[in-house]
Amino acid sequence: MEIYSVRLKNVEQIIATRFGGVKAHFADSIHTSPVTVQRWWSSSGKLKRNIGSRTARKIEEIFSLSHGWLDAQHEHYDDLEQDIQRKTTLKLQHGNIHTIPLRQQAAVDQDLRLTLLEHKEGSLMLLSTDGNAYALQLVGHNPMIWLSNNWVILVEPSTPLEVNECALLKLTTGELLLRLVVHISEDMLIVRNMVTGTQDNLLKSQIEQAEYAYIGIPPSKVRLAPPQS
Repeated sequence: MEIYSVRLKNVEQIIATRFGGVKAHFADSIHTSPVTVQRWWSSSGKLKRNIGSRTARKIEEIFSLSHGWLDAQHEHYDDLEQDIQRKTTLKLQHGNIHTIPLRQQAAVDQDLRLTLLEHKEGSLMLLSTDGNAYALQLVGHNPMIWLSNNWVILVEPSTPLEVNECALLKLTTGELLLRLVVHISEDMLIVRNMVTGTQDNLLKSQIEQAEYAYIGIPPSKVRLAPPQS
């Protein structure tokens, strides 16, 4: 199946799941005219339009889907389930769980600012329903045990942010911060430093990337790859 047909099939499922089959409502949600969206299904050569890569990535971002999700064929559409608990249950039922690779070491300071260090080969003895999940292992010592030497941060890029849970934020300035999410709006995140209690209002334009993060995984859950001979 060519990629445009795959994208169209996946968009049909989004429209059916999220908008009760109403294409105009979907078009409004992606800030595109209904006429443009309707042309994706046109049988006329002159009117026919395909879903290009830029539009596909835009749709994935709007619906909190992983990069490239629209380009892949799916047996199940659990990613479109909006209720987090039900989504997890469905993914477990369908065997859609993944090993979490250990990607890098990182140091964290008292302001909960991360500095990425050397690449680290290994994985967690845990599974995630987020196929893009990865882990960072901390180095150095910190008064907070869950941010101390060899403890792990699990990052799930395709999992929507949740209020009162943590996020790994990459700012446009290059800073990489761990923060508690206090409030989410269309154009702003309100976040809190869990150590100092300082609260910040961050415009979405200030954030290059915001990923769901789970902190406090002990080093006993880390399985390092054997050294290469």
